[in-house]
Amino acid sequence: MAAKMPEALYSCEVCGLDGLTDEDLRSHMLFAHIEGTTSCPFCDLGDISPDEMVHHVNSAHLDYLSPQDESLDDTLIVTNGFGDHIIIASPLRKAQVNNKSLDNHVPVIMVEENDNYNANLSPSHSKGGDANNQGSPDRAQLSLNLNQLERRNRLASPGVRSPLLDSRVTLCPICGMKEPSPAKLEEHVNRAHFDLMSPSFPAVTPQEEVIYTCPVCMKQFESSPDLELHVNIEHKDILSPAKSDVVTPVESEDSDIGVCPVCSRAGFGSHNDLATHIDTHFSRKSSIVTPDDGGWERRLVTDLEKQEKEVQRMREQQEFSLLRAQYGMDNEGNFSQQSLSNMQRAVYAGEMTVADYYERQIELKVAEKNGVDDGRSCTKGLLGPIRAVSEGGNNVKGTYLCTTVDHYGSTYGDRGWGCGYRNIQMLLSSLQHHTGYYARLFSGPNLMPSISQVQKLIEQAWRNGFDLQGCEQLGGKLSNTRKWIGATEVVTLLSSFRIRCQLIDCHRPTGADGTHPELFRWCLDYFSKPAEFKPPIYLQHQGHSRTIIGVEQLGGNEGGIRLLVLDPSHSPTQVSQLLQTHTAPGAMRLLRKPLSSMRAKQYQMVVVVGLIETEQEYQQSKILQASTRIPKD
Repeated sequence: MAAKMPEALYSCEVCGLDGLTDEDLRSHMLFAHIEGTTSCPFCDLGDISPDEMVHHVNSAHLDYLSPQDESLDDTLIVTNGFGDHIIIASPLRKAQVNNKSLDNHVPVIMVEENDNYNANLSPSHSKGGDANNQGSPDRAQLSLNLNQLERRNRLASPGVRSPLLDSRVTLCPICGMKEPSPAKLEEHVNRAHFDLMSPSFPAVTPQEEVIYTCPVCMKQFESSPDLELHVNIEHKDILSPAKSDVVTPVESEDSDIGVCPVCSRAGFGSHNDLATHIDTHFSRKSSIVTPDDGGWERRLVTDLEKQEKEVQRMREQQEFSLLRAQYGMDNEGNFSQQSLSNMQRAVYAGEMTVADYYERQIELKVAEKNGVDDGRSCTKGLLGPIRAVSEGGNNVKGTYLCTTVDHYGSTYGDRGWGCGYRNIQMLLSSLQHHTGYYARLFSGPNLMPSISQVQKLIEQAWRNGFDLQGCEQLGGKLSNTRKWIGATEVVTLLSSFRIRCQLIDCHRPTGADGTHPELFRWCLDYFSKPAEFKPPIYLQHQGHSRTIIGVEQLGGNEGGIRLLVLDPSHSPTQVSQLLQTHTAPGAMRLLRKPLSSMRAKQYQMVVVVGLIETEQEYQQSKILQASTRIPKD
C-alpha cells in the first residue's frame, strides 16, 4: 500500500510566517490576528487601545458601519458615531426594552412609522426604501470582526438581550449557518471561510434588479458574484474571502485517503489515485475534470491515437522512401556516379589497383560520350558449350536453345538496379545477328548501346507516344537516374524500332504448390518448334528480370522441364566457367531452373515475333496490352 502523502505546509497571509500546518495556521490566525487585535480593519492604524479603536472606526469609517438586518421588521440599529442606537418604532417594541439599563450608555431614539428622518439609516432597510439607492452596504455581506457583539452585550442590560443581537450572533454573515454560540460561530468562520483558495459563494439569481456597491471603494456591480470576486481580489487584506460554489466535502470518519486540495474531489480508491489526480492539475495541459465527466480518459485515448497515427505515418514515409530508393525513384545518382563511387570502394578494398581505376574511368567517360557499352561485362560464345554439357547430362531427353545470345552482367555502375537494361542488351545481342532486326536497330557493326543510351532511347519512345501510362508512372525521365524498368519498357523500346513483340502475362500460379507448370510448357513449345531464327525470351518478375535462352526436357521417370536462364547478377567470371571443359558441368547450376525454383506470384515474358510492316500496326503498338494470358481465365 502506498505511503500517505506528506502534509502540506502553509504561510500566513498577514504576517508572512511560513512552515505552518493547517491546524497551526488556524490557531496562529485566531490568537495572533483575530482575538485581541487592535489594528483597524480599514486602514493601517494600530497599536491603540480597543476603546480608542472603536472610536476611530466609528468616526473615520462611519460609512462602512451601518449595520442592517433584513430579518427585522420594526427594530433597527443605527451607528451615529457615538455608539449603537436602538430605534423603536412602536410602543410594543418600546415596552419590551429596559430603557433604564441603557440610560447611562446610549440614548433611545423614538421613530414613528411615517418618520423618514435617519441620517445614517441604510435606504434598503427604511420603510419602502429602494434597493438601488445609495447607502451603506449590507453588513451581512462583509466579513468584519469589530467586536461589535461584546460591545452590544456591554451596552444592553445584563438581564435583557435584544432579539436583534441574538439573531446577529447565531447567523453566519457568509453562508447563513445558525450557531447559538458566538465562539463556535467565530471558529466556523475562521475554519470554513479563511482559506483564500475556498471556492466562491453560489450565484443566486436576484428576484429584482439590484445594484451592488463595494463597501470599501463604492464601486457598483450588477450581480453579487461580481461584487464578491472584486472584494476578494482587490480588498483581500480587509475582507474574508467568499465561499465557493463547490462545498468542501467532509471526509468520512472511516476514510483517511482525503480529498483533492485543488478541486475538492473525493472518493479516491487509494493514495496513489489521489496523487495521480493532483499531478494532473500541475501538468502542462492540466484541467479539472469532474468524476463523471470522463474527459481525461477521452483526451488520453485521443492523444494515444494521435501518437500511433504519427508513428504509423513516419514508418510509412520511411518505408516509402526506402522503396523509392530501391527502385531508383529518389532521383539520386546515375550510372556514372555509381561507377566512380563503387570503383573507389574497390580500390580501398584491394580489389582494383589505382592504375585500373583511372583506366576504367577513362573508358567510362568515352562510353558515356559515345553511347556505346564498353563490353567489359560481356561474355560471348556460350551456347556451344551449354549445348554440349546439357546433351551429355543424365536424364536429359532433349535440349532446345535460342539461336544465339551473349551474356551481359552487372558492373560497378548498375549493380542493384540495372538488370532490366542488361537483359535488353542480351536480347539485342541476339537480334543483331538477324538481318531484318539488325537493319531496324543498329547503324554499325557490334555497337551495343550503353545503359545511358538505352535510357535515352526509351525516353524517345515515350515522346513518340508509346506507353504513355508507363511514362507517367516513371515520371517521364530515365536518363541520369537509377530507375528500374520492366517488361513494358522492353516492349516500348522494341516497338519504337518497328519490331513486333508479344507480351505474355502469367498472372497467377497454375500449380498446386505455387509453381507455374503452364509457363514451363509454353517455353518448351516455343523453343522446340523449328524456326529459322529464334531469339531468347525476356523474363520479368517482382524485383528482378532474367533471360530464358532455352529448355531441357527430362526423360526417365521425371518427365519434367528445366529452364536455362542467364542472370545479369552473375559476374563475367562466373559465367566464363561455362567456356572451360572442366568447370562447365558445375557452372550449369547457374543456368538450370527447375519448376520448384520458380515460385513468384506473377511472371511476364517478352517474345520477339517479327517486324511491324504497316503504319496501322505501328500506331496500334503504342498502346500496350498483354496479347497472351497464362492461364487464359
